[in-house]
Order: sequence, then C-alpha cells, then structure tokens
Amino acid sequence: MRMDAGKQIIQDEKRQQKAADVEIQFIDGLFQHYNVVAAADEFDKKTGDLKIKKGEIKYLGVIIQKEPDKNDFCTCPSFYFGQSDEYKKANPAAFQCKHLHAARAIRYEGHSEATS
Repeated sequence: MRMDAGKQIIQDEKRQQKAADVEIQFIDGLFQHYNVVAAADEFDKKTGDLKIKKGEIKYLGVIIQKEPDKNDFCTCPSFYFGQSDEYKKANPAAFQCKHLHAARAIRYEGHSEATS
C-alpha cells in the first residue's frame, strides 16, 4: 500500500510534534549515537506490571548529519515498520521516527546536553 506525499508529510509533522516528549541521551562526543531513555516508568497495559523504569534505555540510534540521511538509524519498532523497501525506493533518506527527530533537534538546535 503506497502512501501519497501529502499524507506522508502530515505523518512526519505528527512525529516531529511527538518528538518533544522523547528523552535522548547522547553517548559519544560527536552527538551522533544516542540512547532513548524512558521519561517515566512504563507499565504493561494488560497486566499493570512495570516494563521499563524511568531512565532506562529503550532504544538506540544514530543520526549522521543535520539533514535526514539514508544512514540514520533507530532500533524502535516505528523505524523498522516505516523503513520499508517501498519507502527506501521513494525517499533518499531513512524513515524519520520521532526519536530521530528528537535527537536531531537536540544536536542541531542547541537543546539539552548538546549545549554542554
């Protein structure tokens, strides 16, 4: 199923908005490799059991440059589902999940640990 360009832009804008709630922890001096850490304790919706404690690593990722790049990467499920063969054929850069948007904003817009 192919998504038209307008719908793709709207979905990307939604991911950019959701990026504000993401906590990123850069793990190298170049601010390319990052961890996504839980902003709060996360519980299983069915059982209520604690899944991830606040501050624990959820996903890993890499941003290559200021503009989206084909080598950007995240281990979240959204990235894997979005980075389909069809998407790769139609787009020069990797699928941009909310974690990649958040990491790029921190690195290039001067927020959080990118300023220290």
